[in-house]
Parts: sequence; C-alpha cells; structure tokens
Amino acid sequence: MPEMEKAVATVQDANINRNLNVKVMIGGPPVHREFAMTIGADAYGMDAPTAVEQARDFVTG
Repeated sequence: MPEMEKAVATVQDANINRNLNVKVMIGGPPVHREFAMTIGADAYGMDAPTAVEQARDFVTG
C-alpha cells in the first residue's frame, strides 16, 4: 500500500507536467475508500464490477 501513494503522486505529476488526464483507480480487499481518497486516487472500487462502473463513468463523463 505504501507504493500506491507513490504511484498516484507520479501519475499526478505527469498529468500536470505533460498536460495529461490519466485517472488512478485503486481497490480490493486490502484498501478502503478513505485510503484511496487520502492518497489522491481518483476512484475506489471494492471489487471488479464496481471498478468497471467507475471506469465507465470516467469515459462517459
């Protein structure tokens, strides 16, 4: 989980420095929504179907 925070920060930096719009989603049993939001993730999915729903929301707006 500590590496997740580093990965999110790296993506956020790339989004700013390279004018990208990459989203980061995390989830699964070892993490929870509060952790995802604390490290700056754009979305949390407690399971695969929830993650798919979040991804569709990103694509469709």
